[in-house]
Amino acid sequence: MAKLSTFDPSLSRFASVSADQSIRVWDTDGTLLHTLVDSSHLAAGYSAIAWGPSVAKTTKRARRQSTGNAASWGVLALGNEKGAIILWDVTTGTEQARLGETHESGINSLTFNAQGNVLFAASADKQVTQWNVDTGEVIAKFEADKQVIQQICLSPDNNVLAVGSSHIRVWDLASRHKVLKLTGHTKPIVGMDFTADGKYIITSAGDRVVNMWNTQKQQEAQVFTSLNNPLYLECNHKRKAGQDILAVCGNGSVNIWTHNPETDKKRKSKTIESVATIKQKGKPILKAAFCSDTELIVALSHEAVVHFEKVAYRNAETDEVNPHIQLSVKLTTKVKKDTSLEQEAPKQSKKDKLRDVVGTADLKVPTPKVGGTQVTNKKVKTAQMNGDATATMEERLKKLEGDTGESTHASKKPKDKLVVESLGKVLEQALNSGDTQLLESVLQSGTQQVVSNTVQHLPSAFVVPLINIIVRRVQQTPGRALQMMVWISAIVERHAAFIISVPAAAESLQAFYTLLESRVATFSSFLALNGRLTLLVTQADKRRNQRSGLATAADLPLVTESDSEEDEDEDDDDEDEGIIEDLDGAQEEEESDGDSDNDAMQDEEDEEDSHNASAAGDEDSDDAMEEEEED
Repeated sequence: MAKLSTFDPSLSRFASVSADQSIRVWDTDGTLLHTLVDSSHLAAGYSAIAWGPSVAKTTKRARRQSTGNAASWGVLALGNEKGAIILWDVTTGTEQARLGETHESGINSLTFNAQGNVLFAASADKQVTQWNVDTGEVIAKFEADKQVIQQICLSPDNNVLAVGSSHIRVWDLASRHKVLKLTGHTKPIVGMDFTADGKYIITSAGDRVVNMWNTQKQQEAQVFTSLNNPLYLECNHKRKAGQDILAVCGNGSVNIWTHNPETDKKRKSKTIESVATIKQKGKPILKAAFCSDTELIVALSHEAVVHFEKVAYRNAETDEVNPHIQLSVKLTTKVKKDTSLEQEAPKQSKKDKLRDVVGTADLKVPTPKVGGTQVTNKKVKTAQMNGDATATMEERLKKLEGDTGESTHASKKPKDKLVVESLGKVLEQALNSGDTQLLESVLQSGTQQVVSNTVQHLPSAFVVPLINIIVRRVQQTPGRALQMMVWISAIVERHAAFIISVPAAAESLQAFYTLLESRVATFSSFLALNGRLTLLVTQADKRRNQRSGLATAADLPLVTESDSEEDEDEDDDDEDEGIIEDLDGAQEEEESDGDSDNDAMQDEEDEEDSHNASAAGDEDSDDAMEEEEED
């Protein structure tokens, strides 16, 4: 599932929905402004997002609440899978309104008008609802398509609404009449936008092409090709001559096309290839937007942290497109927080900082020093428990696995406790040093109780790296899923609170859930097939038993007990008689089925006898003809 994200109209802030359904609001300088959590975010996931400009308050209560805010950051709208829409005041980070569940299905697309006071919502129930953002009331609701609506887009003049399913319907909002229908896609539309003049609509269905439609001639004007699947589309409304189009693709790259209606008329082919591509290896681009006639801004995701960079895709002097655009942003896992929006936290000691993991910034494991490190009493005690403080890690691991040759019952009992305590230290050392061979030995050794106790004493800073390693191993070798499930269940059970609070851990588990769902997707089909086979086998056994003369459950005599006591309730007697009659009727039906089967068998035998008789007659006639010929 692609991550929901959007820029604000000024391109100064950015909002993204995490895997745990929390909304993170960023400044484009990399500062985390808010983390918004809806009270019912776990009940229904978000399915659509839109950011509208600030709205002038019309009610007295709204004006009182907005007093003191010199600058407003606008309204963030999120639609969930149950058909509800939540409006957030991004300036204060509070919930502004919750629009009622007027849709029967989940919200698929949201869009604001240019003023920000009207919100359009489209759902899978084929309805489009027009909301008043200030009052929270419904302005209009109408059926905009006969198919499931995937995308909606408003023209720059706010007069026309384009609705996309597997085709495009264009509606005039003043009269609420359909004025245009464009067909050509074979899949549901995933991206849509108007050009600056409103004469063209660009659409994509995730099939490596972007179509441009002429709304005046009601036909396809151009086709833009891509090596990847375009998902999000945007036209550069800041250019005066020609059209520049960008698409964020499914592989995390950005493609750019240029189109000039005057010069492209002379082209023999309507197909246009991309003129520039932007990508960062291993770091997907979440969203991109044009910020001027020559520049655009991109948002990249790295370890649950969003980074931003402005790049010039055109030369400011020559206005030529740069085909090779390189990103220079430095990707880090440290989150910059806006201290003006929250209270100052109490100072922590160095020891507390290493133990308490508050966010993704603390997920980095401290690098141990190789030499000259003072050994504390706790380290000496741990070394003594392992038997020899100077022994290598391989020797200690062999000792834990029972390679010392001791086989007495007395020596095994204290050794179990040593294994549980020492596996945690070995696991920490393997994660800290990046020793894959040692880590693999730990993952393959130990019972379920040993794994549970080892994970229980694992510091929080090692939880996310361990989850990533386990998920990677399951993806590379699916046959190890059962073995790795023991570790995953122990981690989720022991560190549930930490996993919920850290987005990086939730995203790692989301990849594991997706892998499991793909593996068990065929289980329902196999269960249905098993039920059908069981039914066929049962019917075949019943038929076989009837032909061989064996008694089935229905052929057995029905034995009932009657109660002769005089104080028995008459209602109970009637009920028993009714049950016996039903059973007798079922037995008679079974016997009739058996008789019909016997009749069918008798008919087959008669037909076979007649066939044999006819064959014998043919043979006699042949003999007679041969005798005549001899005479």
